Amino acid sequence: MINYVVYSHTDYIDILRVQTGELEGRGNLTLIINNSQDIHNIYSKYNKVLFYDDTKPYATRLLQTLPLIEEDYFIFLHDIDIVLSVDNFIMNEFVEFLRRNNFDRICLQHTYNLESSLVVHYDNELALIKSCSVKDYIYNVNPSIWKKDTLIEIMANFPNETYRSIEFNVQEFCLKYNIFKLHALRPLSCGWFICDKSFKFLHITHLGKLLPLNFESMTPSRQSYVDARDEYMKIYQKYNLQKQ
Repeated sequence: MINYVVYSHTDYIDILRVQTGELEGRGNLTLIINNSQDIHNIYSKYNKVLFYDDTKPYATRLLQTLPLIEEDYFIFLHDIDIVLSVDNFIMNEFVEFLRRNNFDRICLQHTYNLESSLVVHYDNELALIKSCSVKDYIYNVNPSIWKKDTLIEIMANFPNETYRSIEFNVQEFCLKYNIFKLHALRPLSCGWFICDKSFKFLHITHLGKLLPLNFESMTPSRQSYVDARDEYMKIYQKYNLQKQ
């Protein structure tokens, strides 16, 4: 079973409802959220719900909750990165690759940066590229397979960082870790991110706004969701997003 850990906040309950509905049945689910209201209809879909202190910054919220997770490796993602499809065999292989080598993270976003002395090939269509430069955002908040202890260590060293600031302030610190990104031969355009078919996700909001229905209006052109258009249309209708 794949272990998923979802970070959310009750201010974004409509998006969390989408993420929960699309994740249900995919694996072992843990939700990290503030405790401002009882939303049992959502909580009941998760194997475990962990609450953080809403007055604390993002990094400290994770410090309060991550140690309570039993699994040593898991897919960590935020509510806005909607999981569309997953190759469980490949994800399990990735987890075992990290565990076997005591490595720290695989970012599940496609990278175009191939400048690395450590490239691990999985098949003819997919490779893991080690992140070796701060310009490549060694740390980011994108969906990733994380070693729990590594993620906790980062948060412990930067406990006052927010969701926005942490990507800018921890890059040098994270150079010491073994962090990889996916490189796909046939990457998919899924909204604001490019991904691989082995873990296809849709970054459904940007700057607080839903993806436009007319993906051709997105700029630059590579930020279209041409490869997730059908899924987005179904989600938009299923969850009545036009009312949000």
